[in-house]
Amino acid sequence: MSQSSYKINDLGLSKSRSQSSITAVNDNSMVIGSKSSAGEPYWFLWTPSEEVKIKVIRAKSINNLGDIVGNGLESKPNGLPYNNVVVVAYIYKNHKLIKLPVLANTVLSDACSINDCGDVAGIIQTSKPLQRRACVWSEGKLKLLKLTAGFLSSEATAINNRGQVAGCRKRRHNSSVISEAILWQNNEEIPLGPFAENRESIATGINDSGQIIGCSFDTGEHLEKIDKHEFVWTDGHIKNLPGLARGKGSFSTANSINNQGQIVGNSWVRENHLHACLWQQESVVDLNDLIPKNSGWTLISAQSINDQGQIACNGIYQGHIHAVLLMPQLSTDSHGY
Repeated sequence: MSQSSYKINDLGLSKSRSQSSITAVNDNSMVIGSKSSAGEPYWFLWTPSEEVKIKVIRAKSINNLGDIVGNGLESKPNGLPYNNVVVVAYIYKNHKLIKLPVLANTVLSDACSINDCGDVAGIIQTSKPLQRRACVWSEGKLKLLKLTAGFLSSEATAINNRGQVAGCRKRRHNSSVISEAILWQNNEEIPLGPFAENRESIATGINDSGQIIGCSFDTGEHLEKIDKHEFVWTDGHIKNLPGLARGKGSFSTANSINNQGQIVGNSWVRENHLHACLWQQESVVDLNDLIPKNSGWTLISAQSINDQGQIACNGIYQGHIHAVLLMPQLSTDSHGY
């Protein structure tokens, strides 16, 4: 099986003692992330020609038009739940920060994902009743997604260009509350199981073909007893994604899937040591094996992959965390799952 090799493009954001981390990349090589140094940390938009500071506490998603969504903090008398400060969903568009509309009794809103139509998927939490709901903002209007009776709450994490939304809903199981991975399509809820009754699942990403990535897990008292599996869901069928290490306690996280079905994330190579990884062609590969040897870099997490195969990664170089963009150097078979 052939694999692409990658050139490391250090985004030049980590000068002196500063550190930077990356969140996402779009198909036009525009990157969002955060940077911290001796001063206050801030979020940024990076393009091949400039770096722009974004006044949002956390930028989460960018579409191919360069629109960015995330959340910020706003002071509010008697605001819940953070000492008179509420978390507010924002969109950053045309260099302007715009607050997304909410309900009158909203105490928290969060914008998690934006598609190329400008539709935004996220979360809204109300005080009366005290409930968290998955939602979509479209054409300036807020819409709560369906929640079947008997479920306690829901959260939307990703939206594709067809308007399909991935996330989870929560239910009681004995004395616990557990999450169940879900797809919203045409305002209907489609569970991504089947999973065991006591097993939690969360959907974290979706591409334009409707392929969904996520994880399922049940927890024990000790970390090494946690049984966690990353998965990809395609047309009603689930495949578990292999990790770089094997067995319980060898954790992986799938962060992003592109329209070729390539998936990126991170995985333990040994206990408490994470490496960035790529899933494609029914297997997993350590991205550190696909960069120049003796480069001095250790890639610890792949956060996002675009349709050109460029991968937004966090890496360690000379003891500091840097935001880097991996550029594929060989045009080979890039079939995903």
